[in-house]
Amino acid sequence: MERTRQQPDAPAVCAWDGELTYKELDELSTRLAHHLVGLGVGPETIVPLCFEKSMWMPVAMLGVMKAGGASVAIDASQPEDRLQLIIRQVQPTVILSSATNQDLAGRLNITTVVTVEASNLAQLHWPPNSYLPAVEPSSKLSAIKYQQDATGFSANARVFDFASYSFDAAWSNFLHSASSGACLCIPSESARKDDIAASMERMQVNYAVLTPSIARLIDPATTPSLRTLILVGEQITQNDIATWTSKVNLKNIYGPAECTPAATAICVCERPWDIGNIGRGIGLTTWVLGLSNGGRIAPVGAVGELWLEGPLVGQGYLGDLEKTATSFVEDPPWLLKGGPGHPGRRGRLYRTGDLVRYDPDGTLVFVGRKDAQVKIRGQRVELGEVEHYVRQNLAEGANPPVVAETITPRDSNTPMLVVYLAIGKEASGSGNSVRAAVQKATQGLEERLAEQLPVYMVPTAYIPVEQIPMTTTGKTDRRRLREIGAALTLEQLAELQPSRGERRAPATEMERQLQGLWSSVLGVDTGSIGADDSFLRIGGDSIGAMRLVGAAREQGLSFTVADVFGTPRLSELAHIVTETSAFYQDPPVFSLIDTRNSLLSCLDTPNFDVVDVYPVTGFQSRCVTAALTRPLGRCYHFYIDLPSGVSFPRLVDSCEKLWEHLDILRTVFVDFEDHRMQIVMKNIKPIIDIYEAERDLAESSQDIYRSDLQSPLELGRTFTRFLLTLTRDGRARLTIRLSHAQYDGFSLPTIFSCFAAFYDAREPPVVPKFAGYIRHALQNREAGSHYWRSLLQGSQITKIRSCAEKNGTYLSNDLSGQTIRFKKIVPAPKTSNDFTPATIFIALCACTLAKMTESSDVVFGLVVSGRSSLPPGLHGVIGPCLNVVPIRVHVPATESFACAISCVHEQRVQGLAFETSQFSDIAANSTDWPKGIKDFGLVAQFQDIDENPATEISGMSTKLYAHQGQEDLVDTDSVGILAKPVGDSWEVEIAASRKSYAPLAVESVLVELSALLTSIR
Repeated sequence: MERTRQQPDAPAVCAWDGELTYKELDELSTRLAHHLVGLGVGPETIVPLCFEKSMWMPVAMLGVMKAGGASVAIDASQPEDRLQLIIRQVQPTVILSSATNQDLAGRLNITTVVTVEASNLAQLHWPPNSYLPAVEPSSKLSAIKYQQDATGFSANARVFDFASYSFDAAWSNFLHSASSGACLCIPSESARKDDIAASMERMQVNYAVLTPSIARLIDPATTPSLRTLILVGEQITQNDIATWTSKVNLKNIYGPAECTPAATAICVCERPWDIGNIGRGIGLTTWVLGLSNGGRIAPVGAVGELWLEGPLVGQGYLGDLEKTATSFVEDPPWLLKGGPGHPGRRGRLYRTGDLVRYDPDGTLVFVGRKDAQVKIRGQRVELGEVEHYVRQNLAEGANPPVVAETITPRDSNTPMLVVYLAIGKEASGSGNSVRAAVQKATQGLEERLAEQLPVYMVPTAYIPVEQIPMTTTGKTDRRRLREIGAALTLEQLAELQPSRGERRAPATEMERQLQGLWSSVLGVDTGSIGADDSFLRIGGDSIGAMRLVGAAREQGLSFTVADVFGTPRLSELAHIVTETSAFYQDPPVFSLIDTRNSLLSCLDTPNFDVVDVYPVTGFQSRCVTAALTRPLGRCYHFYIDLPSGVSFPRLVDSCEKLWEHLDILRTVFVDFEDHRMQIVMKNIKPIIDIYEAERDLAESSQDIYRSDLQSPLELGRTFTRFLLTLTRDGRARLTIRLSHAQYDGFSLPTIFSCFAAFYDAREPPVVPKFAGYIRHALQNREAGSHYWRSLLQGSQITKIRSCAEKNGTYLSNDLSGQTIRFKKIVPAPKTSNDFTPATIFIALCACTLAKMTESSDVVFGLVVSGRSSLPPGLHGVIGPCLNVVPIRVHVPATESFACAISCVHEQRVQGLAFETSQFSDIAANSTDWPKGIKDFGLVAQFQDIDENPATEISGMSTKLYAHQGQEDLVDTDSVGILAKPVGDSWEVEIAASRKSYAPLAVESVLVELSALLTSIR
């Protein structure tokens, strides 16, 4: 690779799961290419690639290219039946797969599956006389180079690799990045779906290729590093132009997959009024052929079909000679003939099917399509294919004429895919009879289509008509169908969805009240919640249960999270709900200690400046210790970007009011007589530092955060710091630095909601003091000791054996620090009846630990919220309620997982009331564990919480982000394992201290858990 020689150490890939320089990418892909040649891959060979977003996909892409083969990427999220159709068409003998997708790849009936990951590539060898096909200079390479200049790719670009690998834009991103020396920034599947802007911000992306639909999800203020935005796949709107032209270099690019994603391009700023303009050809010659003049070139200004000519025109459709002959044209007569001043020539052209016209300045204006091909959110959909599958899967005996079409409902700006069913005179009956006719014809249709089609090709609704309207020429009148759809509302369309079965409606007032609460918490329509539904089966989990309990308390209803888990069905839960008027009160000041006078005498501050004193939790103490190191440990910067034109005095005033409103911000920590205490202060000013961004906001903030984490903290001094970063164009960013000893994930949204209330001159929410949580924990201490003693009698903490060898090498992980980390995406198991994903994950950890330690009785740590048993009024407390409590699981030799999950479920329900118990108390008072033991052998956590909650300030919604300067070091003897749901998968991360474990020992836990997960799916 030319770029490898020019810039070997420059970053080529920056992915969520690792980074590669150009030298590393070249070496890994070459190693893979030699192996592929040995497997018979070469010219005219097609190799499927089955990867989620990962650093290994570029290695696979380049490896196949170096071997001389071609690739086809398959989307693992699509139905397996559809993937089998692709494989039968391609007929490959080799498939490349990620470790996550290797089981799926193995089911596709391909002779050889090659898993592309660090450990596997390290073992690949090839004969000394092995060679790779030479790459000959070609006009294709020249055309790609020309396109780079036109589209803005350069060695300074950090390119956001958003597109799915099954779309041509992903290949364009890779080819142009690799050949121009840019860095390809690859987010995880969850990041690209859940919060695009945050992912771009973390990776400092300055170049992105997105569809207009995706770009509309992003507020330009949240992506300050972005410099170039390429819009593709859909027609842009005036609102798109107004949103982005002043913020970035905005380009509109058009290109069909049969040629190249970039066939024409225009800088939008040149013609901001002309939303249909797609510019001029780049690397291809553009022709406009008349529609009714015998295949002649259309005059300037006349609408015609766009034909493309040049080296980037594809060879044709694989295995479909008839379709290829229709769309790809060799040596058309008008090209052979030539014209005035232009001699005739031979050529190969592609008929796009898109209708365009030339403007007098030579640019092209997109008009529409000739055929029934449409795009939904930038994804190409053949309406005929949708119609075929709908007809094939209608209910038995149903055979109405079917037409698929895209419509835009009356109360929406978003196009959606629908199907019209010609059901005769039944379509003109009453509303109930029409719905009944539609549901009868579509019974079970949604489930069957989901098994055969990608989600974007499954219709949203089925609209009944007496008959399909026709034009005077006997064709389907699609314009009339779109008019019918445009007259409907979203609510009307919702009633035309396939039947999902009957539900027993709530019968009592309490059931109906709970139905409304479930609907609000889960975002599910009340009509779809029946009296016999389980909270856990319709999307509820432990976090949802906490929200449900809190929402119920606001309505005067009292029940616990344990109640929800123990009686998850709505009708059963309604029986145990009690109405309460209990009123929570914070504990009296200084009521939680008995050494007030002696402690206050030791403080370096006037006694009248002390509001309250109380003990810390074990979690707080560990976080405080970490904060006293340099760089600061377990300290984070949380920030929101503010609307343009914010008032600087109001910002400062709001920070001061927030400081006064929340005790935890004014809390300092001290050591007194072998105990660590927390003291709430008053009459001290907050630290509010003002910065002017010298570069762009993102880069300047990163520098400020890095510097701040080097500033030492001391006991007896506040850990809170406010930072306001301003730009010359009026933008601002509010950052609050906090120690994890001051907050948890449930607290952060409330902290910033309070700030927004002060800024907008609204009444802030009233929040209970953290002293109330400490009181609750102390009051629950004795009952907790009894519970843990009964559970842990005769137990021992289970330890994973530490490996002495430390020679494991893993290219995908940075092992240079003190902490060993491995991360993997694994398919999520299907939830089973009343077991939540968290329960399943904990049971998997228990079985993994049992197998690795050859023990049938395992004890390990479980991270809990600490909020499940809080009394009414304390649910919204701001502070770090997080805790780690024991879990003891008996894992028999047979039916181990079934027994383990039942045991875990029972313990979680019983132990919810005792989540506040501290490890030191449990170890000393409820067990026979060795004195001085400080931690568990393994600590498991299932984290399902919104990490970027939204806050509204001055009418604008802005999201909360966190900056973590360095990954927290693991300096205990524990192995930590964390799982987060990411769509239909889990992101599992494992970490341990290098002082206690070798990399191979740590990775083996993850490997064992993944294997067990596969066996239960």
